[in-house]
Amino acid sequence: MQGLRFGHSLYVLWFAILCPCRRHACPSPVLRGLTVGDLTVQLGDPDPKPRYMELEPLEGVKVLAERSLLELLPGATLHETGLPVARHLAISLDRPERWIEFLEHHPGRRG
Repeated sequence: MQGLRFGHSLYVLWFAILCPCRRHACPSPVLRGLTVGDLTVQLGDPDPKPRYMELEPLEGVKVLAERSLLELLPGATLHETGLPVARHLAISLDRPERWIEFLEHHPGRRG
């Protein structure tokens, strides 16, 4: 958590896209219609918008998540990862199978 800018909050966000092959002729039937997505952690404005819920602070930093993600986050951990020259925050889910279920209900939407 070193290096967080004073006064900013951490936001847990998500995105999901449908494989572009869905709109075009796809050489791989395995990829056709596949949804790909990820959770992201970003620095943001300390004043949350209504679609976010405040979670427990982490080392004195306000943490917020989109309300639709709340069922996924119990047991999740936030940690630094990446090469020493490109460190960034990542989130790991305690039950990653819930993410697959989440994507099935939210295909092709950007969070």
